[in-house]
Amino acid sequence: GIKYMPEYNPISDIIQNTPGPSSPAYKILWVAVALALGLYFLCQYISLVKMSKTASDIDDRRIIQLLENMSPKRGIKIKTLSSLDSPAAIGILRPTVFFPEGYDFDNAELTECILLHEAGHIKYFHTLIKIMSSIMVCLYWYNPFVWVMYIYLDRDMEISADRYVIKNIGGENRTIYANALIKAAEDMTRRKVFCFHFKSSQLRERIEAVIKYKKISVGALIITFIVPITLFTVFATTDTVLTGIELEQMETIVTDVEYGD
Repeated sequence: GIKYMPEYNPISDIIQNTPGPSSPAYKILWVAVALALGLYFLCQYISLVKMSKTASDIDDRRIIQLLENMSPKRGIKIKTLSSLDSPAAIGILRPTVFFPEGYDFDNAELTECILLHEAGHIKYFHTLIKIMSSIMVCLYWYNPFVWVMYIYLDRDMEISADRYVIKNIGGENRTIYANALIKAAEDMTRRKVFCFHFKSSQLRERIEAVIKYKKISVGALIITFIVPITLFTVFATTDTVLTGIELEQMETIVTDVEYGD
């Protein structure tokens, strides 16, 4: 049924009579900051594209074959780039793994771990997710939880790629990969927004995740899906209360209220 509450003062009246997000000043501020952030991310992306054009192909057939075995369907390329301090994965439709110029490919264990890690980013389309999360930051920059999401999503993607490595090399070799993380992050100083580097700032957390790695159980997966669905069901309800002002605007008169079962 519909409850008629003529004395209820709707929040919409308060918003309309006081400066708020709907006022012109707030709209101008929102557009200005959104455009500034969008321009920053766009410049980063353009810089990344220009930088990748200066890369050189790797002729080491052993490394190329190793990468093809890891992800045969995506057609991943492998190149060297002088402006990088650590290996990185770039691209969505034409993914490429870049190694710093002068990288020592003779270290087979480290090279395999790095290739698996970057292949994990490419397999799970992390570059696309990164672009989408950057757009969300531009649109909802005023919401602090969006920035928290942006930071922790980046960490989750790194740990996800680490799990992909452990799944392929086996849990008994996780110590080898932990050492590979330390070695790969030692000299990293420069970062690009849309690249996936071996980040030293997240090193401790990632090593702990690697050492404590366990396969996700079926129960955990079920809970992962049930929780957001339950929250959506609870909060996606419709307000059935009409205020006196809303009834007047609708030119509707309530003459009778009938309650069902």
